[in-house]
Amino acid sequence: YNKVLEEAVAEAKFEENLTEQLDTLTRRKVEPQVTADVDAYIPDDYVSLDAERFDFYKRLSRAAMVAEIDDIRAEMLDRFGKIPEPAENLFKLIKLKIRLEPLRIPKIDVRGAAVNIYLPSDDKDFYKEIFPFMMNSLDRVSDIKYRVTQENSSARVEVNFVSNAPAGESAKIDRLERLVEVMKMA
Repeated sequence: YNKVLEEAVAEAKFEENLTEQLDTLTRRKVEPQVTADVDAYIPDDYVSLDAERFDFYKRLSRAAMVAEIDDIRAEMLDRFGKIPEPAENLFKLIKLKIRLEPLRIPKIDVRGAAVNIYLPSDDKDFYKEIFPFMMNSLDRVSDIKYRVTQENSSARVEVNFVSNAPAGESAKIDRLERLVEVMKMA
């Protein structure tokens, strides 16, 4: 009887631990949304067939690793020649989205020289594990000013680039890439 009871308790503890780990993994999986005031699309005059263009969009939306984006980009370059800026922007934004996943940031919005980083509202572990390091990393970036704001249960970090760097579309994405890399190093 005692042996059966011990096995049942051990199995229950194992299942509880497994359920807890699964809950943690599920809760932490965030699919970030990245929006920017840049042209980011595959031009009709670059990939003229709608079906092909749609297939590229579908593959890009399903990509889970930066290497997959690089492979799709290489295929487009091989098949259609020099990649236009709007398509390059699209590749960069999707890569950023993938790089943001480990940070558990649900949304980043870029408008001009301003970047709004929306923080998760229901992830206490984020505020213990990631947020302090993210803020320390931002403190070390010399050409930005930032502040944390909160409305109701939603918080965000408002970042403004203060340098006189060019404000073209590519430059906006490059600054965002640099910002994400700095936060990832935390």
